[in-house]
Amino acid sequence: MALPLIEKTELRGGAEHVNALLAISDGAIDNGRLDEGARLVSEALELANQSAGSVPFELELEAVGRLAWVLAEQGEDKRVRELTNPYVEAIKDISNETELNSYGMIAAIAGRVAESDQRGYELASRMHDAVMKAFPDRPAVQVREKAILATRALDLGRLREALVRYREAEAAVRASTDGEPYLASFAIMQQAIIHRMQGDCALADEKLAEAAPLGVPQGKRMEHLLAAEQILLAVDTGRLDEAAGLLAKHDQSPPPPGTSAAG
Repeated sequence: MALPLIEKTELRGGAEHVNALLAISDGAIDNGRLDEGARLVSEALELANQSAGSVPFELELEAVGRLAWVLAEQGEDKRVRELTNPYVEAIKDISNETELNSYGMIAAIAGRVAESDQRGYELASRMHDAVMKAFPDRPAVQVREKAILATRALDLGRLREALVRYREAEAAVRASTDGEPYLASFAIMQQAIIHRMQGDCALADEKLAEAAPLGVPQGKRMEHLLAAEQILLAVDTGRLDEAAGLLAKHDQSPPPPGTSAAG
């Protein structure tokens, strides 16, 4: 194992040491040994904090995000808030995309354990504003952030705001040379869900028909999400034979927990 060797050399306490601890923590966490994973990540974070700049800030952020996730899984919400608050406050200082990804994880976890859904939305909004400012020339990054903020609004029942955000995300994907078809189909599908929730099933049908050709090539997960929403819409409009046919066609099992169509 590399870690004992690192601990006995001049690499001790540096980036290689932190990387090794994070790599080993991955195995522990993946195998359900959360206490061991938390201990290893905490050690990595402590080394990063004591490194006087020799450990890249990206590694420190990675350690914070991973430790916050483990603590959240263990129900340690107070510790998560104490850990993440200083970093959430610093999102305005994002300097590169690697940091962005780590900040995104930290902000998401902080929002998840926030004292209220509203605070979680405010954290997401601040993250969104920082990303838009930090990466003005990266359309794919901006599209992703628009979709995240739209989903936050939808979770809070802010249907009109969520609809506007999803439309913005869709438009940004279509205008981008490096747009992601998955995000386009997702944004359109979410618009269909909102229209169904608002009782405009005809418009929901139109948006699903628009999303399908973009989504199906993106893999089974997107195909199943679209099929699930088509089934729900058919049921809501009394087209039970159509719903049964779609169920048979897609051999549809319930979507994964947490997805918009899971209900």
